[in-house]
Amino acid sequence: MIARLNIPGAWMWSAWQPERGMNFNSYLFEREGGVVAVDPLPLGEPDMEWIGSRGGVHTIVITNRDHQRGCAQLRERFGSRVIDEAPDGEEIFAGARAIRIEHGKAPEFAIHLPAARAAVVGDALIGAPAGGLSLLPDEKLENSQGLLLALRRLWALQLDALLLCDGQPVFRG
Repeated sequence: MIARLNIPGAWMWSAWQPERGMNFNSYLFEREGGVVAVDPLPLGEPDMEWIGSRGGVHTIVITNRDHQRGCAQLRERFGSRVIDEAPDGEEIFAGARAIRIEHGKAPEFAIHLPAARAAVVGDALIGAPAGGLSLLPDEKLENSQGLLLALRRLWALQLDALLLCDGQPVFRG
């Protein structure tokens, strides 16, 4: 089920991952001409129809190679273009810029939404335990200390919300 967020034009849906003890999350952002989907999980027909009523998904953004998830389903249904890499600072869709995050488990970029003081983060940060943040285990990371230094760029933005793709998003502070 897709739920509205307290960010204008933003929506989220989740799927429980029992082996990991957390949700995986995906996001929609309404923009002129349709919807942008970020790291989309598979959707049921009622949700696909609801998205279609909003102009369909014109762009799918994949923050890292492990988040293909339900990308093919949306691409097939709506003919969406896919963005799976972006240079640092590039506007990837209206009101959203890429922030490269080095030294994680795979090449990744976060999506900075300056007007909302928010960012979408794929695997570089995990919302676990609920209300907190963690990293993947060191053995899954290229360089844990380098990742921590890279994440300082997000901290410097003084965000109000971290829309995390793994675990619980953080909506305050």
